[in-house]
Amino acid sequence: IKELNFIVKHERKLDLGPAATLSEILSLGQQKMPAVLYDAVKSIGNSNIRNMATIAGNICSKTYRHTLFAPLLALDTKLEIKSETETKYIPFSKIDSIGEKWIITKIQIPLDEWEVAVFRRLGPKQAITANSASFVFLANSQKGQLANLKIAFAGPVSFRSIELEN
Repeated sequence: IKELNFIVKHERKLDLGPAATLSEILSLGQQKMPAVLYDAVKSIGNSNIRNMATIAGNICSKTYRHTLFAPLLALDTKLEIKSETETKYIPFSKIDSIGEKWIITKIQIPLDEWEVAVFRRLGPKQAITANSASFVFLANSQKGQLANLKIAFAGPVSFRSIELEN
């Protein structure tokens, strides 16, 4: 669906259509998106796979949390979902599954600056197995002290501990 394939960069956020391919996202360049998102997309498959794979396809698996789940969770991404009669904006952290009568229409990613931004993909390269997982660590300091911290993990299970971050 052509209307669901878009990429719009605003001053403080990046709006992605669910049908945007991973190659289209990479073509924005590293300077126009969070470093952990760029690193995560680049780690997925090869260029042939990224030409076909979409961002929504990566995050909507019912059985497994794929590579982009941890970066999107740590970045406080929001999803716009629509039914025939209603539109909702849901924090990515609250998504367990998208209902059958709902469709993702927009993925909103904040463009915050992070002094430390680390993405790591664990497990075999070019494949998703039971040993595959992704990890994100984000941190900012203020006057030499840790001011903001975000940690997310995704694989067979996913989590982000707000208590630990606080």
